[in-house]
Amino acid sequence: MCSELYSMYNSNEGVNNQRLIEIINNIVNKINTVTEYDRDSYYSFLRYFQYYDHYPEISLNIILALADHILYINNTMVPLITLYAGEALIKTGNNEKAFTYFNGLKKLDNDSVIAEYYIAKLNDQKSNISTNMEEFKKKHPSFWMINK
Repeated sequence: MCSELYSMYNSNEGVNNQRLIEIINNIVNKINTVTEYDRDSYYSFLRYFQYYDHYPEISLNIILALADHILYINNTMVPLITLYAGEALIKTGNNEKAFTYFNGLKKLDNDSVIAEYYIAKLNDQKSNISTNMEEFKKKHPSFWMINK
């Protein structure tokens, strides 16, 4: 599930809303299955989405706690969770820390286009220029976030 979602974020097409709804419905089914292994992780993932727009601080705390949990269980970080943590940090106004998360995402996945996008965007905002985004657009002219 995380790999599929993360692939959508890195594609030129972006997130397929129909597929996202299917994934969320699958998460709900897992939450409602008492015998589901690690269903608290699915519940946290769902809560992250539910709180993101109106309660970004809560959403940030949820995704950071989920990141810690995943790191503890798997001894490695999941790129999608790092992406969501970076986005939540931006949403809460902590661009400096978000920048470190996107650099960390780039280390996790050297081919991460979404990480490149956010790194360029945050660099430009910090310097009040558009050079990095212009370079990004040249390198990835069809990336879905450019026209968002």
